[in-house]
Amino acid sequence: MVVARNDGNVDKAMSGAPKTIEAIYETPYLSHSPLEPLNATINLQTDRLDVWVGTQDSEAALGAAAIASGLKPEQVYFTTHSSGRFRPSRCKR
Repeated sequence: MVVARNDGNVDKAMSGAPKTIEAIYETPYLSHSPLEPLNATINLQTDRLDVWVGTQDSEAALGAAAIASGLKPEQVYFTTHSSGRFRPSRCKR
């Protein structure tokens, strides 16, 4: 184990505290399933590719789109749906 910081003495502080409070916090299970729709819309032109897609990794998807289209990454314009990365984003390299 690596200790980055060691300040004070917890056992001493707890035993000398005039009042201690204990609590248990629980949360229900939340699925980590992607929220994005599993589809995409593209507009491929000779010098430009526009992609609209829900994804959690728009950088990787942009690179894959550039390779698949034969265009340079700077010619690919990528727009994610509002659920992708949990906010709208415009990703252009």
